[in-house]
Amino acid sequence: MNKSAIRIRIRQICCLGLGEELLATALVPAVRELVASDSGAFAWLDRSGELTNVYSDRLSSMQMVAAMPVLGSRARVPRGPIQNIDADTRWGHNRVLTAVLRDSVGELAQVSLCRPGSATPFGSDEIAELSSVTHYIAHGMGRGRKPDAMHGLEFSDSPEEALVIADRGGVIRYATEEGRRMLLLAAGRKIDRVALSSVGSIVSDLLRDVCAKVDAAEAGGRACALSATTSTSWGRFVLTAYPLLDGGAMAGNLVGIRVLRQEPAIIPVVRAISRLELSPQQSQIALLIAQGQSNREIAASMRVSCNTVAYHVRQLFMKLGVHDRASLMARIHRSPATPSCGLSYAACENFLPSPVSSRRHQPSPPRP
Repeated sequence: MNKSAIRIRIRQICCLGLGEELLATALVPAVRELVASDSGAFAWLDRSGELTNVYSDRLSSMQMVAAMPVLGSRARVPRGPIQNIDADTRWGHNRVLTAVLRDSVGELAQVSLCRPGSATPFGSDEIAELSSVTHYIAHGMGRGRKPDAMHGLEFSDSPEEALVIADRGGVIRYATEEGRRMLLLAAGRKIDRVALSSVGSIVSDLLRDVCAKVDAAEAGGRACALSATTSTSWGRFVLTAYPLLDGGAMAGNLVGIRVLRQEPAIIPVVRAISRLELSPQQSQIALLIAQGQSNREIAASMRVSCNTVAYHVRQLFMKLGVHDRASLMARIHRSPATPSCGLSYAACENFLPSPVSSRRHQPSPPRP
């Protein structure tokens, strides 16, 4: 995909009025696509330069926290907005490109991109690419939606999901670090050193509530997958619980829990539009149509005449081979977007000491 389309996507995401955490979840993959890197992170720092929150899409949270003393120290923040350094951390040598930002209340934030030390260093062109979108990101942070307005958003499944195993008392028995990170997000916690060192106690109430649903279902003679939904500043989370049994007393007390993060439904639409090779005007009009705006409302949003909007709409329809708004939306949804990293139900077996079966019948596997 050309860089211009990715920059347009980043600008559109930053103008959606999302809260900072939701904004970070949508921005990090887009920025990592703009500047090729193995992983990316959005970090919030206080005025003393201490890490207060971090979101990463590929590098684990623990790895990012380990790197933050190098990336986040106020003493290391340069005079310019972009920092290109080689960082030695407990996780090895990394090449790091960081954009330094300030949010609406003046606290320091960073967008960081990482490559292994063996990779090609970030070059001047890549520094320029990252610099070209920092003002969009700062704008998005400054106009964020309040957490209590989350109920006004529609959600769809994101690529982020994980599997954890807990006992009926809400105690984590088996989990990857990604699973622990997802539980913290589902609990609405900021990701910092304190949270990462006490995941079990933070999420125990959440897990107990989910396991209680399984207990209630079994008491009623049902043994099936049960779901609970919770909304936090990181998005909406669907926790689907599966009672597990392998013939042993311990496994019989275990529940497999699939944690799926859902994102605002407009985000995959923005991603799909950016893959249609449209002009900037056509991309913006396609997004506004997807948001349900009339030609008159689009004209007001873009500060142009209705005739100009009508012209661009006709050109958009011709380019995509559609004839009305309904067929336009169908065409957008057919455009490839970020694929899910789907979990197999068999992944449960990686966490258990012996093969897994259900108490009464095999539950339907999580959707891949």
